[in-house]
Amino acid sequence: MKLNTEKSLFNYPKSARKCLIEMNNFNVCPLSVYTKEDQIYFKNKIPDFVRKISEQSFEGSQVVSIKLPPSVIEIGNLAFSNCSHLSSIELPSNLMKLGIYTFDSCSRLKEIHLPKLVEVIPESFFFQIKDVYIDELVFVHNTLTKITFCGKKCIPQKTCRSCQNLEEVVMDNTVEIIADSAFSECTSLKRITLSSNLEMICKCAFSNCNKLCQFQVPQKVRFVGSFAFKNCEQLDELNFNENVVFEDGGCIEQCISLTKLDVPINYMKHLYNATESEKMILERLHIKVSNMMKEEEVNQKVFKFEKFNEKDNEIRVTSDYIHLGDLDVFEINFNYTSDHLRVYIPSSVVDTNINLYDSDNPIEKIVFPENALLINENNYCINNAKRIQLPDTITAIPENCFYV
Repeated sequence: MKLNTEKSLFNYPKSARKCLIEMNNFNVCPLSVYTKEDQIYFKNKIPDFVRKISEQSFEGSQVVSIKLPPSVIEIGNLAFSNCSHLSSIELPSNLMKLGIYTFDSCSRLKEIHLPKLVEVIPESFFFQIKDVYIDELVFVHNTLTKITFCGKKCIPQKTCRSCQNLEEVVMDNTVEIIADSAFSECTSLKRITLSSNLEMICKCAFSNCNKLCQFQVPQKVRFVGSFAFKNCEQLDELNFNENVVFEDGGCIEQCISLTKLDVPINYMKHLYNATESEKMILERLHIKVSNMMKEEEVNQKVFKFEKFNEKDNEIRVTSDYIHLGDLDVFEINFNYTSDHLRVYIPSSVVDTNINLYDSDNPIEKIVFPENALLINENNYCINNAKRIQLPDTITAIPENCFYV
């Protein structure tokens, strides 16, 4: 009897179950992806050859505890979202990437340790960081009480936004950047240990952290974004070095408990744009400012906004409706922030990648254009929607596309 000793190499992603079959036939599957079907087949167990946990693979699962094998290097978007019973998870030291909404609404997950990541990414990717990549929104709306960041140069934008149970954050000395809204609306955050190498605190990084009392600004901080500490009502002291630069105003908006503020006096007097609230705080602390921030308000009947993606956070629009010009595609980071009850997407748009994530958006009516071809999943929160109008050109509606 002659045995078949030839091996086949499947150098493309295959599900864990299919990989197991091939491996039992002595074939090689280096790109095993653990899918939702695998989760059912393996009964929540993850084989030690899996390289990636795919998108939504455990979404809504009743699993209580998970230990990922050392072979896993990537976790896809929404992989563990809505795992309401998940109380502990052990991440492997080789993990390189976490997708968006990875642990969204894991209401029993109290603590997680992020391993030191070593993935090399393109020079132009996300603040030119080469050592680490965690996607934005990883822990948004989570109930974690403590997070430790190790080996990461940047904490991406909105990483822990609205983690309202988060009480403590610890960073090792590799962190250099805290990106936009990374910890905004963490209303229980009381203690934070910052990296001594921190250089940038970006826009709204700690806005609405209204229980944050102490914040020891590292001496290397050279840039602070607008509204970085907005509504930190219990913050009593901030000490910045003489070389710090503020992106714009609003940095200490409504920081009503401040008793001490060390800032470059000449910079504040001649370059800083203060809000009305800030001016009162600064005057109380005997710091002079000459420039005031102005809110641009638009009241035209029809607001023609050719570059709406670039300015949606800068202009408050009170027009009857918005003309979006000749857009073809909504940028991936576009978020609807207007107070309008109706959204009309122009006929030139074919990819309707408009993010209506905010559960408080007031939209009652969404009208998609006749040319629309694609609708992305998890994009439309429709708490208040009464009517959604879709054209015949859209042939498929992804799961969870519209949600409440």
